[in-house]
Amino acid sequence: MFGLIGCSKEHDIQLKPGVDDNFNLTSASAIYNSDLEQVVMSMEVQGLAGGTTPTPLGQLDGASVFGYVFPTTLKSNDVGFGITEGIVAMALSGIHTGFY
Repeated sequence: MFGLIGCSKEHDIQLKPGVDDNFNLTSASAIYNSDLEQVVMSMEVQGLAGGTTPTPLGQLDGASVFGYVFPTTLKSNDVGFGITEGIVAMALSGIHTGFY
């Protein structure tokens, strides 16, 4: 499981001034759950996760979509891509506002 088996990582995050409380992260963790055989990723925000939503536009072109991103320490070749600079990030996003 990309070197995550049997380990957990929790990271406290500094609040960023001027950021919407619903996006201002207070903590994030990635813990391998052997019962589920999965890495369980979680984040906490200062406000209410999902409490801020984009304005519906009714079309895809120009529509906003909000999401949360988990940066990781994985390299692209750890997950089957070619060797390149940068890291792998996993994202969670809501329904695209173009579909409203």
